[in-house]
Amino acid sequence: MLLEILFPKMGKHKLIHLLKTNPEIRQLISEICSSGASVTQEVKPKQENTLETELRHTKQQIQVLQTRLKDSAQQLQTLQNNLKHQESEAQTLKNERDHWKKQAQVFPEYRACLDWLARQPPELQNLFCGRHAPKSPEALEVFLARCSQWEVLNHLWDTLRDQLKTDKRPVTKEEQSLLELCLRSHNLIHDQYRAELISVNSPIAYDIESHQRVGTRGEKVIQVYLPGLRSASGQLVKKPRNSTGKSSDPADLSHGGAGDRSHRSQRNRI
Repeated sequence: MLLEILFPKMGKHKLIHLLKTNPEIRQLISEICSSGASVTQEVKPKQENTLETELRHTKQQIQVLQTRLKDSAQQLQTLQNNLKHQESEAQTLKNERDHWKKQAQVFPEYRACLDWLARQPPELQNLFCGRHAPKSPEALEVFLARCSQWEVLNHLWDTLRDQLKTDKRPVTKEEQSLLELCLRSHNLIHDQYRAELISVNSPIAYDIESHQRVGTRGEKVIQVYLPGLRSASGQLVKKPRNSTGKSSDPADLSHGGAGDRSHRSQRNRI
Protein backbone atom coordinates (compact mmCIF):
# COMPACT_ATOMS: atom_id res chain seq x y z
CA MET A 1 0.00 0.00 0.00
CA LEU A 2 2.83 2.28 0.92
CA LEU A 3 4.71 1.38 -2.35
CA GLU A 4 1.63 2.21 -4.39
CA ILE A 5 1.56 5.63 -2.76
CA LEU A 6 5.28 6.19 -3.35
CA PHE A 7 5.29 4.77 -6.91
CA PRO A 8 1.77 5.31 -8.26
CA LYS A 9 2.72 4.62 -11.93
CA MET A 10 4.32 1.22 -11.33
CA GLY A 11 2.24 -1.93 -11.45
CA LYS A 12 1.81 -4.29 -8.55
CA HIS A 13 4.18 -6.93 -9.88
CA LYS A 14 6.90 -4.40 -10.61
CA LEU A 15 6.56 -2.98 -7.12
CA ILE A 16 6.98 -6.44 -5.58
CA HIS A 17 9.99 -7.09 -7.80
CA LEU A 18 11.46 -3.70 -6.83
CA LEU A 19 10.98 -4.43 -3.16
CA LYS A 20 12.69 -7.84 -3.52
CA THR A 21 15.65 -6.70 -5.59
CA ASN A 22 16.40 -3.25 -4.13
CA PRO A 23 17.75 -3.21 -0.54
CA GLU A 24 17.61 0.57 -0.33
CA ILE A 25 13.89 0.58 -1.07
CA ARG A 26 13.32 -2.05 1.58
CA GLN A 27 15.33 0.00 4.09
CA LEU A 28 13.34 3.14 3.25
CA ILE A 29 10.02 1.32 3.61
CA SER A 30 11.17 -0.13 6.91
CA GLU A 31 12.12 3.31 8.30
CA ILE A 32 8.85 4.82 7.14
CA CYS A 33 6.84 2.05 8.79
CA SER A 34 8.82 2.35 12.03
CA SER A 35 8.35 6.10 12.07
CA GLY A 36 4.61 5.75 11.46
CA ALA A 37 4.19 3.23 14.31
CA SER A 38 6.05 5.52 16.68
CA VAL A 39 3.87 8.48 15.77
CA THR A 40 0.77 6.34 16.23
CA GLN A 41 1.98 5.19 19.63
CA GLU A 42 2.67 8.78 20.68
CA VAL A 43 -0.66 10.11 19.45
CA LYS A 44 -2.69 7.38 21.11
CA PRO A 45 -1.50 8.06 24.70
CA LYS A 46 -2.00 11.76 24.14
CA GLN A 47 -5.55 11.17 23.02
CA GLU A 48 -6.18 8.90 25.99
CA ASN A 49 -4.71 11.46 28.37
CA THR A 50 -6.89 14.19 26.87
CA LEU A 51 -10.03 12.07 27.20
CA GLU A 52 -9.20 11.16 30.81
CA THR A 53 -8.60 14.81 31.64
CA GLU A 54 -11.88 15.85 30.06
CA LEU A 55 -13.68 13.02 31.85
CA ARG A 56 -12.25 14.09 35.21
CA HIS A 57 -13.17 17.68 34.50
CA THR A 58 -16.71 16.62 33.56
CA LYS A 59 -17.01 14.57 36.77
CA GLN A 60 -15.83 17.55 38.80
CA GLN A 61 -18.41 19.78 37.13
CA ILE A 62 -21.10 17.18 37.86
CA GLN A 63 -20.05 17.10 41.53
CA VAL A 64 -20.17 20.91 41.70
CA LEU A 65 -23.61 20.92 40.13
CA GLN A 66 -24.81 18.20 42.50
CA THR A 67 -23.52 20.21 45.48
CA ARG A 68 -25.29 23.32 44.22
CA LEU A 69 -28.45 21.32 43.64
CA LYS A 70 -28.28 19.96 47.18
CA ASP A 71 -27.75 23.46 48.59
CA SER A 72 -30.65 24.77 46.53
CA ALA A 73 -32.86 21.94 47.77
CA GLN A 74 -31.96 22.79 51.38
CA GLN A 75 -32.66 26.47 50.78
CA LEU A 76 -35.98 25.58 49.20
CA GLN A 77 -36.88 23.42 52.20
CA THR A 78 -35.95 26.26 54.55
CA LEU A 79 -38.11 28.69 52.58
CA GLN A 80 -41.00 26.23 52.62
CA ASN A 81 -40.64 25.80 56.38
CA ASN A 82 -40.55 29.57 56.88
CA LEU A 83 -43.60 29.94 54.69
CA LYS A 84 -45.48 27.31 56.71
CA HIS A 85 -44.45 29.07 59.94
CA GLN A 86 -45.61 32.45 58.64
CA GLU A 87 -48.87 30.93 57.42
CA SER A 88 -49.37 29.37 60.85
CA GLU A 89 -48.69 32.70 62.57
CA ALA A 90 -51.04 34.48 60.20
CA GLN A 91 -53.77 31.93 60.93
CA THR A 92 -53.18 32.30 64.66
CA LEU A 93 -53.48 36.08 64.41
CA LYS A 94 -56.64 35.72 62.34
CA ASN A 95 -58.13 33.33 64.88
CA GLU A 96 -57.25 35.71 67.72
CA ARG A 97 -58.76 38.63 65.83
CA ASP A 98 -61.96 36.69 65.09
CA HIS A 99 -62.12 35.50 68.70
CA TRP A 100 -61.64 39.03 69.96
CA LYS A 101 -64.33 40.39 67.66
CA LYS A 102 -66.79 37.74 68.84
CA GLN A 103 -65.97 38.36 72.47
CA ALA A 104 -66.35 42.10 72.02
CA GLN A 105 -69.77 41.55 70.47
CA VAL A 106 -70.90 39.16 73.19
CA PHE A 107 -69.51 41.20 76.11
CA PRO A 108 -69.58 44.88 75.11
CA GLU A 109 -69.83 46.04 78.72
CA TYR A 110 -66.81 43.98 79.73
CA ARG A 111 -64.94 45.28 76.71
CA ALA A 112 -65.73 48.86 77.72
CA CYS A 113 -64.31 48.21 81.19
CA LEU A 114 -61.14 46.73 79.69
CA ASP A 115 -60.74 49.78 77.46
CA TRP A 116 -61.04 51.95 80.57
CA LEU A 117 -58.55 49.75 82.48
CA ALA A 118 -56.01 50.22 79.68
CA ARG A 119 -55.76 53.88 80.77
CA GLN A 120 -55.48 53.13 84.49
CA PRO A 121 -52.46 52.52 86.78
CA PRO A 122 -50.72 49.11 86.61
CA GLU A 123 -52.15 48.06 89.99
CA LEU A 124 -55.70 47.99 88.62
CA GLN A 125 -54.61 46.38 85.35
CA ASN A 126 -52.78 43.60 87.19
CA LEU A 127 -55.75 43.04 89.50
CA PHE A 128 -58.07 42.20 86.60
CA CYS A 129 -55.77 41.16 83.72
CA GLY A 130 -52.74 39.66 85.43
CA ARG A 131 -49.68 39.78 83.17
CA HIS A 132 -51.79 40.42 80.06
CA ALA A 133 -52.31 43.87 78.55
CA PRO A 134 -55.98 44.95 78.85
CA LYS A 135 -56.39 45.04 75.06
CA SER A 136 -54.79 41.64 74.42
CA PRO A 137 -57.00 38.70 73.32
CA GLU A 138 -56.24 36.84 76.58
CA ALA A 139 -57.23 39.75 78.82
CA LEU A 140 -61.00 39.31 78.41
CA GLU A 141 -60.95 35.70 79.60
CA VAL A 142 -58.80 36.60 82.62
CA PHE A 143 -61.04 39.58 83.34
CA LEU A 144 -64.18 37.42 83.20
CA ALA A 145 -62.66 34.95 85.65
CA ARG A 146 -61.38 37.53 88.12
CA CYS A 147 -64.16 40.10 88.21
CA SER A 148 -66.54 37.51 89.70
CA GLN A 149 -64.26 36.81 92.68
CA TRP A 150 -65.28 38.30 96.00
CA GLU A 151 -61.65 38.98 96.99
CA VAL A 152 -61.10 40.95 93.78
CA LEU A 153 -64.23 43.02 94.41
CA ASN A 154 -63.03 43.85 97.92
CA HIS A 155 -59.58 44.72 96.60
CA LEU A 156 -61.15 46.98 93.97
CA TRP A 157 -63.17 48.78 96.63
CA ASP A 158 -60.06 49.38 98.76
CA THR A 159 -58.08 50.59 95.74
CA LEU A 160 -60.83 53.03 94.73
CA ARG A 161 -61.17 54.27 98.33
CA ASP A 162 -57.45 55.07 98.50
CA GLN A 163 -57.51 56.76 95.10
CA LEU A 164 -60.57 58.86 95.99
CA LYS A 165 -58.95 59.93 99.26
CA THR A 166 -55.86 61.05 97.35
CA ASP A 167 -57.86 62.88 94.65
CA LYS A 168 -60.50 64.17 97.11
CA ARG A 169 -63.34 63.37 94.73
CA PRO A 170 -66.32 61.02 94.42
CA VAL A 171 -66.33 57.86 92.34
CA THR A 172 -66.51 58.38 88.58
CA LYS A 173 -69.06 56.86 86.24
CA GLU A 174 -66.49 54.40 84.89
CA GLU A 175 -65.36 53.35 88.38
CA GLN A 176 -68.99 52.89 89.45
CA SER A 177 -69.65 50.80 86.33
CA LEU A 178 -66.70 48.54 87.12
CA LEU A 179 -67.93 48.02 90.68
CA GLU A 180 -71.42 47.16 89.46
CA LEU A 181 -70.10 44.83 86.76
CA CYS A 182 -67.96 42.93 89.27
CA LEU A 183 -70.90 42.69 91.63
CA ARG A 184 -73.21 41.27 88.96
CA SER A 185 -70.55 38.78 87.88
CA HIS A 186 -70.10 37.66 91.49
CA ASN A 187 -73.84 37.28 91.99
CA LEU A 188 -74.10 34.94 89.00
CA ILE A 189 -72.54 32.32 91.26
CA HIS A 190 -75.22 32.69 93.97
CA ASP A 191 -78.86 31.77 93.38
CA GLN A 192 -80.40 32.69 96.75
CA TYR A 193 -78.09 35.24 98.37
CA ARG A 194 -76.73 38.25 96.58
CA ALA A 195 -74.07 40.78 97.46
CA GLU A 196 -75.02 44.45 97.21
CA LEU A 197 -73.58 47.88 96.71
CA ILE A 198 -74.91 50.07 99.53
CA SER A 199 -75.59 53.74 98.92
CA VAL A 200 -77.87 56.30 100.61
CA ASN A 201 -80.67 58.61 99.55
CA SER A 202 -79.70 62.14 100.48
CA PRO A 203 -80.61 64.14 102.41
CA ILE A 204 -80.24 61.65 105.22
CA ALA A 205 -78.80 61.78 108.70
CA TYR A 206 -75.23 60.64 109.06
CA ASP A 207 -74.97 57.33 110.97
CA ILE A 208 -71.54 56.35 112.24
CA GLU A 209 -72.60 52.69 112.37
CA SER A 210 -73.58 52.64 108.69
CA HIS A 211 -71.47 55.33 106.98
CA GLN A 212 -67.90 56.55 106.56
CA ARG A 213 -67.58 60.32 106.68
CA VAL A 214 -65.66 62.23 104.03
CA GLY A 215 -64.53 65.33 105.88
CA THR A 216 -64.87 66.10 109.59
CA ARG A 217 -68.13 68.02 110.09
CA GLY A 218 -71.86 67.85 109.38
CA GLU A 219 -74.75 65.64 110.35
CA LYS A 220 -76.41 65.33 106.95
CA VAL A 221 -75.24 63.17 104.07
CA ILE A 222 -74.81 65.44 101.05
CA GLN A 223 -73.16 63.17 98.49
CA VAL A 224 -72.10 59.54 98.15
CA TYR A 225 -68.40 59.38 97.35
CA LEU A 226 -68.18 55.59 97.23
CA PRO A 227 -71.00 53.04 97.74
CA GLY A 228 -70.57 50.47 100.48
CA LEU A 229 -70.46 46.73 100.03
CA ARG A 230 -72.60 44.06 101.67
CA SER A 231 -71.70 40.38 101.27
CA ALA A 232 -74.07 37.65 100.13
CA SER A 233 -74.37 36.57 103.77
CA GLY A 234 -75.73 40.01 104.72
CA GLN A 235 -72.59 41.41 106.37
CA LEU A 236 -71.75 45.08 105.77
CA VAL A 237 -68.08 44.66 104.89
CA LYS A 238 -67.52 48.14 103.42
CA LYS A 239 -69.42 51.19 104.66
CA PRO A 240 -70.45 53.76 102.04
CA ARG A 241 -68.26 56.85 102.05
CA ASN A 242 -70.33 60.03 102.16
CA SER A 243 -69.64 63.74 102.35
CA THR A 244 -71.62 65.51 105.07
CA GLY A 245 -72.80 69.00 105.85
CA LYS A 246 -75.13 70.94 108.16
CA SER A 247 -78.89 70.72 107.77
CA SER A 248 -81.10 73.78 108.22
CA ASP A 249 -84.35 71.76 108.11
CA PRO A 250 -84.68 68.89 110.65
CA ALA A 251 -87.49 67.43 108.54
CA ASP A 252 -84.94 66.65 105.86
CA LEU A 253 -83.09 64.29 108.19
CA SER A 254 -84.14 60.69 108.57
CA HIS A 255 -82.32 57.78 110.22
CA GLY A 256 -79.39 56.61 108.17
CA GLY A 257 -80.23 52.93 108.51
CA ALA A 258 -83.74 53.44 107.15
CA GLY A 259 -82.32 55.34 104.21
CA ASP A 260 -79.97 52.48 103.46
CA ARG A 261 -82.74 49.90 103.54
CA SER A 262 -84.83 51.99 101.16
CA HIS A 263 -81.94 52.15 98.67
CA ARG A 264 -81.25 48.42 98.91
CA SER A 265 -84.90 47.67 98.32
CA GLN A 266 -84.78 49.70 95.11
CA ARG A 267 -81.68 47.83 93.99
CA ASN A 268 -83.23 44.45 94.68
CA ARG A 269 -86.19 45.32 92.51
CA ILE A 270 -83.81 46.29 89.72
